[in-house]
Amino acid sequence: MPYEGYCPITMIKERVLIPVEELTFDTALESAGTEASRIVDTHLLPYTTVPLVGDAITEQIKYICADIAAGLFKRRTKPLSPDEGWLGHGFRKLQDYVRNSYLRGKIT
Repeated sequence: MPYEGYCPITMIKERVLIPVEELTFDTALESAGTEASRIVDTHLLPYTTVPLVGDAITEQIKYICADIAAGLFKRRTKPLSPDEGWLGHGFRKLQDYVRNSYLRGKIT
């Protein structure tokens, strides 16, 4: 089954410092990317149709997905090490995205 996440694997590799030509972790990175994309879907579901397609997958969504995927990958490969911060960083960006894209002007 082809990878269908919102961010390219290369963006996740960049965050976890894996060279693009290194293929050893691609299956695990695809799994993390898919899971991160579904997490994004879960947060966007109240505001828009998911899964996102075409132009709805903005650069900002790609960055958010890659951040969350990097955090998920790190936690799976080194579960006893301290979190590198990508997971929390991705969630903060996702909250900001929802607030700015869907809730602006609607909060009283």
